[in-house]
Amino acid sequence: MDFRISGVAALALLLTGPANAAEDIVFGTNWKAEAEHGGFYQALAEGIYERHGLNVTIRQGGPQVNHAALVAAGKLDFYMGGNLFGQFNFTQNGVPVTTVAAFFQKEPQVLLVHPDAGIETFEDLEGKTLLLGNDGRLTFFLWMQSEFGLTEEQSLIVETTRAFVENELYPHEREVERSGRLEMDLIRELQKKAME
Repeated sequence: MDFRISGVAALALLLTGPANAAEDIVFGTNWKAEAEHGGFYQALAEGIYERHGLNVTIRQGGPQVNHAALVAAGKLDFYMGGNLFGQFNFTQNGVPVTTVAAFFQKEPQVLLVHPDAGIETFEDLEGKTLLLGNDGRLTFFLWMQSEFGLTEEQSLIVETTRAFVENELYPHEREVERSGRLEMDLIRELQKKAME
């Protein structure tokens, strides 16, 4: 049997004792390098993995990167997931992966509405059109349907969200990193495109 482990904590578990001769480990983060990944990169830079007999390669996530599928396919040994809903789906469908830790004690997802929309509770969402990314539709929206009677017809799935980020926002990433800001005209232009 081939059991793969998904989750950042597996790396921590491996660090508790020395591994046999330089074991190769490929770890995928859930997005491009950012602060919450810092400890993994720092451990790599300081040679902590190496001191414990691990040859760790960190692969960044990002738009259109499905690290969960790469773990299931044996291309990654571990990955940093976003929530447990993915694991629930794996279990339900017999995918041989195991979650070894949950770092967040609460789900870091939000639903945003205008203050004057009259929506104060989940029940107030009944009959409203919801703008959801595919990940949300496949995870927390399943719970919302079960718990609050929301329907699939209510969800407007935004497959283009990532494409918009890649095509419209990423080209300006260097300018933001260089100057720490974007010109107001460009911000207005991007807002207009986002609303189209």
